[in-house]
Amino acid sequence: MDKKKLVLEHCKEAHALTEECYLEHEAIKGSPEWLEKRKYLLADLSLHMVQAALQQDKADPALISRSLYSLLIVCEDFIPDAELLPLARKMMEQQRVTE
Repeated sequence: MDKKKLVLEHCKEAHALTEECYLEHEAIKGSPEWLEKRKYLLADLSLHMVQAALQQDKADPALISRSLYSLLIVCEDFIPDAELLPLARKMMEQQRVTE
């Protein structure tokens, strides 16, 4: 099996497990456990990025851009001083202009 297919196979398994963990986590926004649940979402979105990069012969820029936007939004919870929300918004505005 070629290595790209192997990575995607493992990614698919990890993605399913990560999504399951996220959905089963009962934390609500504002609770002490909220960031723990958000870690699963961050992992899920990261796996989407891997899939977007490797599924086709040529990476899909629009799909990668949407994945990056989502990652930036969630990363704001973990590194609020980085001011990622304005960057995410700017990136999406630029993508709309180029579409």
